[in-house]
Amino acid sequence: MNDIVRAAFLGVILISFGCHTKTNMTELIPVTGAVMKSGKPVGNLNITFYPESIGAPSYATTDEEGKFELIYNDGRKGAVSGPHRVTINTSAPPSPSPEDSRVQVMISKVPSIEKTFEVNVSSQKNSFEFTFE
Repeated sequence: MNDIVRAAFLGVILISFGCHTKTNMTELIPVTGAVMKSGKPVGNLNITFYPESIGAPSYATTDEEGKFELIYNDGRKGAVSGPHRVTINTSAPPSPSPEDSRVQVMISKVPSIEKTFEVNVSSQKNSFEFTFE
């Protein structure tokens, strides 16, 4: 009889935990956008949206057309709603081997980019274009 009671108790705890986890899952809003510099799209940039209130940051890397789609820290698409500080910077290039001087020259010609913006993510405003000279 004790084994049945323990199994039932364990089942109730597991079900409660599962329901609790689902109801407290952070609600996300899909966020997309683009980054332009001097009117041209910029690829291979890191984008990070840091919420000013609760929640974790969301991340993306721009594609060759400068477009991005945010991914929350748990792998789901989107960001929490509310005000965010947005940082945009160049991706770290792969470490070249010392004998490949062509790659080192190419990396040295990539301009460093580091910009910060303030935005508000909401269901009405969830696509952003960041532009700079």
